Amino acid sequence: MFEAFVRVMASAIDERSPATRGHIERVTALTMALAEAVNACDEPPFAHVRFSDDELNELRIAALVHDVGKVTTPLHIIEKRTKLEGVRDGIDVIRERFATIKEAKRNEFLRRRLELLQRGAAPGDGAALDEEEAAALAELGQQRYFVVACNQPAEFMPDDHVQRLKEIASRTYVADGVEKPYLTEDELALLCIQRGNISGEELRIMRDHVSVTMRLLDQIPFPNKLKGVPRYAGGHHEKLNGKGYPLGLTADDLPLQTRMLAIADVYEALTADDRSYKRPRTHDEAVRILRFMVQDGELDGDLVELFVRSGAWKAGNNPQL
Repeated sequence: MFEAFVRVMASAIDERSPATRGHIERVTALTMALAEAVNACDEPPFAHVRFSDDELNELRIAALVHDVGKVTTPLHIIEKRTKLEGVRDGIDVIRERFATIKEAKRNEFLRRRLELLQRGAAPGDGAALDEEEAAALAELGQQRYFVVACNQPAEFMPDDHVQRLKEIASRTYVADGVEKPYLTEDELALLCIQRGNISGEELRIMRDHVSVTMRLLDQIPFPNKLKGVPRYAGGHHEKLNGKGYPLGLTADDLPLQTRMLAIADVYEALTADDRSYKRPRTHDEAVRILRFMVQDGELDGDLVELFVRSGAWKAGNNPQL
């Protein structure tokens, strides 16, 4: 009964959003495949490590509930596809604003043409003004296109893009007698996100799901054979070097079970093809990133290599829990 409830709860989290559908199922499959690989390994440092059936079940439960805290994460953050997307997609506001700016520019050039005519200029004398207007509108169109492009998440947005965004934001136009910027401070800050599409505050909210997971699981009276579930599930974003979250635990505080769950979570996040905000990594790309994380002291190198050579990574393709 208890495990059935856990599975229902895990499925409910997965089904909350298309952006995370299947994540828990795949992470659990990957974690258990790695645990089985450890049990089958007869080489150091895992030659004498053997998980019992109860320990494997405990790990499975931990994997199933590792993201239960996401019940409190706002959907508009979980499903965020672009930098400006929120409760309302901010790029729509900017498109409307640029249309207003375009109309204002056209009206300004019309006013200047009327002034020429009032001064007695011949109609043909406005050729230079026509060229100036065409250039101004072309520049505005390029700026609009650039801003819309920068709204898309990127693995890294170069510094010169940031500078150009700042230059565009410094431009002003007049609407209803009030001078206004092309981009607001909040819009500029979001557009200047150089990796991905999540702001610092949104990242803080996203990361809080781990603390919520720990608080929720700590309230459950797990039987002795499942007493490690809160610890394993709550540590899947910790790093061996102490730079993880939410507690900044180090290698001495992170048992093998937590380390395996962390590797599975990272690999699944990298290779998932249902995240609208990023492209899925290939297996080779994901392994390269895992090894970089090992070099940085974040993940267990022995477990990562076992994960790769044992083929445990394949378990996420067709998870059978």
